[in-house]
Amino acid sequence: MDLQDFQRHKQHAFDAYCKKILKNATRDIYRRLARQAEREISLSDLTENGADIAAVMDEYFEEERQFEALGFSITIKSELLAEALRHLPERQRKIIMQYYFLDMNDREISETSGEVRNTVSYQRNAALKKLHEIMEGLQDEQ
Repeated sequence: MDLQDFQRHKQHAFDAYCKKILKNATRDIYRRLARQAEREISLSDLTENGADIAAVMDEYFEEERQFEALGFSITIKSELLAEALRHLPERQRKIIMQYYFLDMNDREISETSGEVRNTVSYQRNAALKKLHEIMEGLQDEQ
C-alpha cells in the first residue's frame, strides 16, 4: 500500500467516523424531542383553569402592605391578613411579626422586648386567636 492509498484510507475512515457521530447525535436529538413531546402540553390544549395556572400577573402597581418589626420592613401580599394585622394591638402585632416573619422564638422576642418569655408566649397565643377571629369577621363581610 503506497502513501496515497494510506491517506485515502485514513480520510475514508475519518469520514465514516464523522457520519456515525452525526447519525447518533441526530438520533439522540429525535429521542429527546419525542420524550419532551410526551411530557409537554400545548397551551391551546389547556382548559381555562389550566391556562390560569400557567398565567403570570405582574404586580408592579399592586398596593403593598408594609409592616415594621425591629427595623425590618415586612411586605404582606394577602390583603385579608394585612387588614387583620392592622386590627391587632401594636404589642401583639410586633410579637406576631417577629415570630412568624423574622423567625424568632419566644426567648429571643422576650430578650429584645424586655418581657418575660411566658408573657411573650401568652401574648402570641392570644394574638393568634384574635387574628383568627378578625380574619373570619373580615371574610364574612366580603
